[in-house]
Amino acid sequence: METSFMHKLTSRKPLGLLLALLCATLMSACVEQSEGPARDLAGFGVSVTVADFGSADSPLPFPQAFSDTLGCTIGGCTITMDIKALRPDGSVKTDFDGNVELRVVPGEVHLDDQVVKLVGGIAMGVQVRFRYSYGPTRIWIEDTGIPAAGVDECKDGLDNDGNGLIDFPRDTSCGEHGDRDEGTGTYVTGVSPQLYFELPTISSVQKNPDSTTGPSPLSGQYVEIQGRTGHDLVVSNVVGTGFYVTDVSEQSYNSIFVFNFSFPEDVVIGDRVCEVGGGVVEFNALTQMQFPSWGIQGKLRSNAERVPTPEDEDDKLITDKLDIVNCADRYGVDKLSKTVEMPDPVLLTSGLIVDLPAMERLEGSVVTIENVQLSTYFVNCDDNGSGRIESGTDESVCRSDCNGNPFCTELSSLYGYDQWRGRVQGSEISVSSTQLVSGFDVLAGCTEGQTKEGRLTYSCPPRTLKRVTGSLRQIVPTCDKFLPCDPAQESIVLFIIDPRFASDIIE
Repeated sequence: METSFMHKLTSRKPLGLLLALLCATLMSACVEQSEGPARDLAGFGVSVTVADFGSADSPLPFPQAFSDTLGCTIGGCTITMDIKALRPDGSVKTDFDGNVELRVVPGEVHLDDQVVKLVGGIAMGVQVRFRYSYGPTRIWIEDTGIPAAGVDECKDGLDNDGNGLIDFPRDTSCGEHGDRDEGTGTYVTGVSPQLYFELPTISSVQKNPDSTTGPSPLSGQYVEIQGRTGHDLVVSNVVGTGFYVTDVSEQSYNSIFVFNFSFPEDVVIGDRVCEVGGGVVEFNALTQMQFPSWGIQGKLRSNAERVPTPEDEDDKLITDKLDIVNCADRYGVDKLSKTVEMPDPVLLTSGLIVDLPAMERLEGSVVTIENVQLSTYFVNCDDNGSGRIESGTDESVCRSDCNGNPFCTELSSLYGYDQWRGRVQGSEISVSSTQLVSGFDVLAGCTEGQTKEGRLTYSCPPRTLKRVTGSLRQIVPTCDKFLPCDPAQESIVLFIIDPRFASDIIE
């Protein structure tokens, strides 16, 4: 099937992208006359040849990789495009000879397909490979002025944009070190007809096809994950700052943490999740969804407007205006249960704990560890009581000394996060929120003391827990907090278990 679509936008660089977004929102053509020799470039006509464009009722599969095969499958999407530079009257601008940039929103275009050369204003039969697209999707064409491969306008000794300035840093059009163009682009855009892909699953968000331990391929994107036939979603744990969601229909990469900044009211372990949306972020290498909204079967939607009854002193809600979630239609049934049976915990063996790719596949899942040796020494390194360890001070030296002892827990971590270190057959694993969940006291039976510097300490007899169960978190302290990184490339990788119930701690 071939469909053509013309989107007109002519603008100077700073405003072009904003207007492009506005045009896409209004779904109408926009024209802002530019200055200079590109004055009569009005837009780009884009024709697409693909067997199926997809629809909301029959979406294309989420493409997880790049493919050289025409068509859109789970293995990748490749389409054929014809691109034409157009004048305001719709005729081809035959004197347009230059490169245009391609991008897919949402998604990722193959590096080799991101720049297309137009000759005589035309590029025919262009094959474009892309992946990670979901929901309504379009290919954007833009005249950014990107030079041909190997050409660097910011280092060629020429005044390419005619502004009287030459090269970086004199020519501010170069922007910053590393730019290759002097801002010669018109930032005129064109946009393809819409394709429609299925929404991502938890596995699509968690699994990086390029690296078994790499960050989410959708990091930095807003996504919505829906429970539907073949994908039953359940709340698998609730903690002080959010909750975990597990797709019980998948065996790996099937769980994710939803960070809510505070305790999520009316969310209970075992609840059926109909949908959860938010921004995908790598926080110290832990994939999570932030600024979330969610819908749980039979409950009020998280972002629903609560309308009080004016005459009701108890500020009760008007029942007929409540947005109660029901996703039975996605399962093709009239009535859908409000709960989902929890999967059995995965037993972490000593071999599994040191297998980073295997642990990555279990991130966010409910796991069990056995024969956990507790810390036998605790020391408070927070000398000034600030609640954090100051780097470059005696506090950080104290913490480093503690971290060097496999059976030592720094007390500010215990006080601030209710988190302590344990050992499982020679491997370190931490446990969090045990006192909050079960009333477990890791300091029971310990003797209070002081170091020669006056720091509070506890010395404890050897103690072993038979079993600890909870949701698995992976933390890489050396990663920038919100920037994707690969734990396999880092020196320190910590695994933390968040228990769910009192019965999750067995001594």
